[in-house]
Amino acid sequence: MTIIVEDPSAARRQAPVFTGRVRWAAAALVTVGAALQAAEFLLEPGGNAETTKRIAWWLAHPDRIAWSKGAGMLAVPFLLGQFRGDVRLRYGCSVAGDSRG
Repeated sequence: MTIIVEDPSAARRQAPVFTGRVRWAAAALVTVGAALQAAEFLLEPGGNAETTKRIAWWLAHPDRIAWSKGAGMLAVPFLLGQFRGDVRLRYGCSVAGDSRG
């Protein structure tokens, strides 16, 4: 039987990847991107399985469809930023082509 005892004070503590204002920006990317995408899906009904009914609904509600598509378009940069942040977290800020490290 082997028992390993480690001194917690001697353990190397990993510094957070995001600190300060960047941490808040990363949190905003996650929250705003997801909220905009949820707004896109909530503004457009998904229960219309038949194409003709769906197109008829679109024609009857052009403003709501415009808001839905706008929210979807606005969500894209936030979601891409979130993906980049996830990659930076996974690989410890060593993204290929990123000279900042």
